Amino acid sequence: MSKRKAKTESGAKPGDGAYARLPKVKKAAPGAAPVKRGRGRPPVTAEPVTNANVLLFDRQILALDQFSVDVRRATGGKVNRAAIIRAAVEALLRAGIPPADVRTDADILPAMLARLAGRGE
Repeated sequence: MSKRKAKTESGAKPGDGAYARLPKVKKAAPGAAPVKRGRGRPPVTAEPVTNANVLLFDRQILALDQFSVDVRRATGGKVNRAAIIRAAVEALLRAGIPPADVRTDADILPAMLARLAGRGE
């Protein structure tokens, strides 16, 4: 017997995805204890996201971690590596660097620093 048939005989319908087989979460009645949320990371934004893996130098990882620790000590806020990297990418996108100014990856950092220094943000 194939695995496909075994799944079908167990009650799942062909074509049901993994999410269709999960138990449905019911909303709590007013005044009742809050309902536990499901597993997994809660959505941060309604904007679509894509998981991207990038290689960073060890010194960059250490700097991200140190910045995160410094933020927590200074303000009590929690900022993780991903948030710092997203902010850096967003700053690059908003800096308005003309593509004609960049020929190689070595040109990106000076162009970005020049734009950010000129704005005073």
